[in-house]
Amino acid sequence: MKGIKEALAENATIHYLFMNAKNLPEKQAETLFYPILKAHMEATKPYDVVILGDDAAVDFALKHRKEFFDRTPLVFEGVNSSQKAEQISQDAFITGVVEDFPIAATIRTAQDLYPKSNKVLAITDSTVSGQGSLEQFYQNANDFPELKFTHINCSTLNQEEIIQSIEQIDEETILLFLMLSEDKTGKIYTLAEGVRLVIDHTKHPVFKSDEIGI
Repeated sequence: MKGIKEALAENATIHYLFMNAKNLPEKQAETLFYPILKAHMEATKPYDVVILGDDAAVDFALKHRKEFFDRTPLVFEGVNSSQKAEQISQDAFITGVVEDFPIAATIRTAQDLYPKSNKVLAITDSTVSGQGSLEQFYQNANDFPELKFTHINCSTLNQEEIIQSIEQIDEETILLFLMLSEDKTGKIYTLAEGVRLVIDHTKHPVFKSDEIGI
């Protein structure tokens, strides 16, 4: 938001609307946000450009594009799936940047510290951001033939099962935290809560490929 303001505030009027998708289940966030956006769009002039922050906003805008953003330039930021970003960028009205994680560099650092490692395990979930980061994770597998790539999807487990899975991780496994924002009961975790759940139940180091997680 600071960057957007610094770049555009002197040249444009900026409105901010929040889906709250990090604090609610994504489908619920979308359902609650739709009437807010609809009322807002009916009360204002058409926008010259719309900036979409993170995967949930991109998916929402594309789903309701005909109704709200027909032929309006869309600029995405923080999309985790490079495949999705490349696909939607084929549209002349859509461009943006991928949240590209330095996963390979993180794994190499872990190997330097723990050369006996033979596996790398990613912690993630079923949210669009979680699956996008998991896509990036597996895109690096061919660069590390000596390592077995696996993951835990926390959206398919309750908290007790997540803890059990983490406690079973052995010392030959590189533990990479991608995302833990929900479990199968519908419980929502903040970033700090997700990280804490993992580090409180393992004696092994936990690696993170993006600065905010650290």
